[in-house]
Amino acid sequence: MNRVIILIIAVSFIVTGMAFANQDITKVKISDAMKIEKPVDLNQQSQAVPVQQIPLPQGAIAVSPGTVVGTTWYDYQTNGSTGNRVAKTTCGTHMSWMNAVGGYPGTRHIYYNFRNPAGVFTWPGVGMQVNTGVGAGYTTLDYGAGGVGMVAYHQVALGGVKLAVDASCGAGIFTIYDPADTVLGVGHLWPYIAYDNGGRVQLVATENATGGQKVGHTFSNNPAVWPPMQAFNNGDDVMDVSPMVTASSTNNKVALVWTRPRPNPPVDQYNNDVCYLESTNGTTWNYATYTNITNYLATDTIRAYTDVDAVYDKSGNLHIIWNTPFYDEVNGTVSVDACLLWHWSAATGIDMIANGWFASFPGAWNRSISKMSIGVDSCNNLFAVWTQFNATDVSAGGRSNGDLFMSYSSDGGTTWSTPANLTNSQTPGCLAGNCDSDHWSSLDEKVDDNLRILYINDKDAGGIPQTEGSGTENPVMYFEYPNPLCQPQGACCDVNMVPDTYPINVPPGGSFGLTGFIANPTSAPIATDVWVGVKYLTSFFQLWYFANIPLNPGQFLSAHMNQAVPGFAPLGTYTYIAYCGDRPTNVKCDSAFFSFSVVGGRIEGGYDAWTLEGGFDAGNTPNEYAAGSYPNPFNATTTITYVIPTAGNVNLAVYNIAGQKVATLVDGYNEAGPHSVTWDAANYSSGIYFYKLSAGEKVFTERMTLLK
Repeated sequence: MNRVIILIIAVSFIVTGMAFANQDITKVKISDAMKIEKPVDLNQQSQAVPVQQIPLPQGAIAVSPGTVVGTTWYDYQTNGSTGNRVAKTTCGTHMSWMNAVGGYPGTRHIYYNFRNPAGVFTWPGVGMQVNTGVGAGYTTLDYGAGGVGMVAYHQVALGGVKLAVDASCGAGIFTIYDPADTVLGVGHLWPYIAYDNGGRVQLVATENATGGQKVGHTFSNNPAVWPPMQAFNNGDDVMDVSPMVTASSTNNKVALVWTRPRPNPPVDQYNNDVCYLESTNGTTWNYATYTNITNYLATDTIRAYTDVDAVYDKSGNLHIIWNTPFYDEVNGTVSVDACLLWHWSAATGIDMIANGWFASFPGAWNRSISKMSIGVDSCNNLFAVWTQFNATDVSAGGRSNGDLFMSYSSDGGTTWSTPANLTNSQTPGCLAGNCDSDHWSSLDEKVDDNLRILYINDKDAGGIPQTEGSGTENPVMYFEYPNPLCQPQGACCDVNMVPDTYPINVPPGGSFGLTGFIANPTSAPIATDVWVGVKYLTSFFQLWYFANIPLNPGQFLSAHMNQAVPGFAPLGTYTYIAYCGDRPTNVKCDSAFFSFSVVGGRIEGGYDAWTLEGGFDAGNTPNEYAAGSYPNPFNATTTITYVIPTAGNVNLAVYNIAGQKVATLVDGYNEAGPHSVTWDAANYSSGIYFYKLSAGEKVFTERMTLLK
């Protein structure tokens, strides 16, 4: 049998300590950097600049993974902290972004899309406009009671900060409210919001001013009524659009986090500490008291910049991440590329996540590591996602193309895994319109089986509001990446495969994209066989990929692939299965399961072309367990097929999303081999259901979606 090697991209992480002597990084006078990195959109949407306008051609995405949920001529999404632009609730996933219609700068609007639990987008590939009027920009979002989407943005022409609240979950029928958004009579822009456990929308925004801006905060449990906005950080000014807000999902804590200018001169946008202000109940605030977690000294050669993010874990502990460029207070210089990425919590103190101390050409308001987000899962594992630039993947226009990277921590942030490239879309030397620069990402702060990321696939690197590059129409990408830490583990490694889009219905001879993921969750290095196969539900198995790879403790690797479906493939449902270990004593990694359907005209003789490997032995007795359902999603009926290697008692039951058993399909003795049973759900309402198969020591659970 032919074996195809899994291509895995390893990302090296070199910790250089605090003696950063790399002379390749670019250091400039602070005054010169400030001339280049000017705030944009202070009073209106950006003014027109003479740029080439390049529309998005069909099939323009070469490598970058995910689903196109819309497009934008505004590659920029934030000036500073990236904030939350994607959030999943029980009824689906919300996402928002900023666009300029008809080319940059165009007429700027806020767009929204919604993905239901079956993976179907309400406005596939385009989204829908949220705002009325013109000039809306710089959006963040969260969801409120009943899972309804809430989208914040600013619109100077209509008075500043706006909050759009949907009529129901995913309806796209928004009512627009006008929060109190002035401090001392000066309007505020660039809003960040969070919905807290007490049913309040917490909102922060930054003053519409130059040379120092006050940050305001307000909150309300009625979007039509807002108390006056209050200045925090002791009433002083900030130099960057960094302030953001996060709320705990397990208690009533809310935190305001920002990069605050150090009390000693010089006062500039690079000379910051990281500070936070916390309320334990979401309503009682002391705006004059804050906690400084960095307290940089004049002799330190790093400072906090404009990017910061924060999240509460499931125990109610606050976690903050930020980046630090080189900063020489004595000589008045700053790096415009190299930086480091850090994490803080009260329990761990400050620890490094990633080292970006290398040359790159990221453009204004960005560094080698920028636009970072942090999320947490139910196991209190932490995940950081960011854009990373280098000096080798550079566009023809001289700007570095970005890739999205991720690192995780299973010990509260004390140690972090080797960063891995999630998008891996190098296009060095690309011309405008042909680049794959993945940037301005936002990670859903609530992680479950997957990390949900919204990002811009910029077709010409650099930020167009900073007059960097050409005006290109860029895909807005929604990408789900498997959680490496809360998944079933094999004897030595985790393997997962995640497709770009659901559902997957391909004809024989067609193809679809997927990302392969391999992790070592143990405390020792391993060198292991890893292979991924495809099982047809009637029980035969084909080996399609194979790899022998070394993995260090906590290390994970990934690669994006296009999977071809052979022209001889018979129609039906196929399931990916992954294995870890030295053959033949392998361990199946159940987390790798997902199904796809082969549809269309069937080519006769296809069965003879498949090689059986591991599914049945010569005596036609199965030597492994397997289960799957088809169709899924389904209308009225679906068939659950399972294979057991030894005879014994089997229980197969169906549960609703509340965990209540609604049907028992099998409960008794089964012979070894394949079995199938049909569930007739004609009398059940549409929604999410789960089947649970218990056979021997194995338990299989799969989600099924009933659509009527």
